[in-house]
Amino acid sequence: MQSIAMEHSAAKQNFVEIEQIDHVEIYVANIHQAAYFYSSALGFTPVAFRGPESGLDDRVSVLLQQAGMRLVLTSSTGSHSAISEYIHLHGDSVRGVAFTVDDAEGAFRRAVACGAQAVQLPATVQDGKGRMISSAIEACGGLAHSFIERSNYDGEFLPGFQPIPQAKENQAPRFTSLDHVAICLAKGTLDFWVKFYGEAFGFESHYQIDISTEYSGMKSKALRNKRGNVQCVLLEPAEGKRKSQIQEYLNFHHGPGVQHLAFLTDDLIDTLRALQNRGIEFLSTPRPYYDQLEGRLGKLGDPLDVLRELNILVDCDETGQLMQVFTKPLHTRPTWFLEIIERRGARGFGGGNVKALFEAVEAEQALRAK
Repeated sequence: MQSIAMEHSAAKQNFVEIEQIDHVEIYVANIHQAAYFYSSALGFTPVAFRGPESGLDDRVSVLLQQAGMRLVLTSSTGSHSAISEYIHLHGDSVRGVAFTVDDAEGAFRRAVACGAQAVQLPATVQDGKGRMISSAIEACGGLAHSFIERSNYDGEFLPGFQPIPQAKENQAPRFTSLDHVAICLAKGTLDFWVKFYGEAFGFESHYQIDISTEYSGMKSKALRNKRGNVQCVLLEPAEGKRKSQIQEYLNFHHGPGVQHLAFLTDDLIDTLRALQNRGIEFLSTPRPYYDQLEGRLGKLGDPLDVLRELNILVDCDETGQLMQVFTKPLHTRPTWFLEIIERRGARGFGGGNVKALFEAVEAEQALRAK
């Protein structure tokens, strides 16, 4: 018993740096429709796949890329698999956020020592392009975090994935990077998970938003890795006259999970017009928001009528300005959506806009309640 305790104590002290987000895996009911949507509507390019053709009988996965970002869409080949059960419970949803590290075994041991549940023990896989070590743990709800060690692997992604013949890069306006991942948590668990992500992954809390409207509210903290290139925003519901959008997510998703991904762009207006032309719908912003915008922020960098037309939210902090919009839910449950963001120096997350967003979501909730 003493040796086990000493091993756990050492694991907590040994820090394995999270280098970047390696990929995000999304479980989907229909992989062909989902791949078409993420490609045609959002500009991702399908570049590789794995499934029965590559010796994997229980699932089919497609890798899509854009500007260094990787999304993996996965569907089950059977109706009674763990993947099918996950989709039945949560709907189309992010199953895992994988991190690139230089020591997948050390990262795994540290996370388990901090209380995480093991999903995949450290294992080595290889093909003609080298060998890779991976491991995985489960955090809040069913969200998995994988650790990918690529130092001895020269392949494009993971062993077992085969290139898609004649894959063509999508010519739509491109996102530049994944800005952050937003995770909804059960009420009263925010501090627990902030502590876990700090101890297990070395993430630091650098931004906090507590907001309430007449009807609902939320508490949130933004975490980032040492390099500042991986950001997670953790959110929990707060008391209100009605259930908050965070509680609505938890109810329809049946537990904690990734609420949205935020994609960064260097030209939000052009990107939004392109996305609208491809059928993406965005949340409407209350009209009074724009009547008060210049009084709150002063001179804006873009015409007010354009911001109003495209429902763009604008906020400032001590380092600059940011612009952001939020899509409507991407499937029938009011859970999974996307944020598109442009940063003009700002490092925050639009704290001044959160109340306006809540009011917009509450308007959507009112429509669903009719």
